[in-house]
Amino acid sequence: MKTKLISVIVLALLFSFFHKNVQAQSAVNPIDRNKNTVYIEFLGNGILYSANYDRLLLKHNDDYFSFRAGVNFIPQLKNFSDYKVYGLILEPNYLFAINAESFFELGMSISLFKLQNEDYPSNLITFTPRIGYRYQTYDSGVFFRIGYTPVLPISADASLDNFHEPHMGYFAIGLGYTLEN
Repeated sequence: MKTKLISVIVLALLFSFFHKNVQAQSAVNPIDRNKNTVYIEFLGNGILYSANYDRLLLKHNDDYFSFRAGVNFIPQLKNFSDYKVYGLILEPNYLFAINAESFFELGMSISLFKLQNEDYPSNLITFTPRIGYRYQTYDSGVFFRIGYTPVLPISADASLDNFHEPHMGYFAIGLGYTLEN
């Protein structure tokens, strides 16, 4: 119940701010900083880790809208996982400026996973809200993000008994580099 409440609050805030951006088109400015970032995120919506590309798409006053695409692979390891996991993560984010390089971040992702064991493949789709902090240099340089990312299953094959309940308490830590334009 607590997870669903957090998800609804995050979604309401995101849609509220997106709606304000659409109404205030005159305040949308060209992005005057480096837009492209590559990074590795540990835990979070990639479950164990993910390799990601993030691009700043829109600027509104000092705030930004970005989009992330990530992939992950987790090998089948004895005493760790019964499955090989392949994943794709798609995540829009809204960044509220604290200062020129620090942001409060709200996002929501859809993750698509293919799980393979000796018997047959299974599919898992998750929704993950994000509340966090992002540090992104104005020019090229260090990128860091940390956030709370509860993973909520939307759809799971019947064979995935342990993936039907929300996985609370996930935190994500991302480290990477913002590239020069």
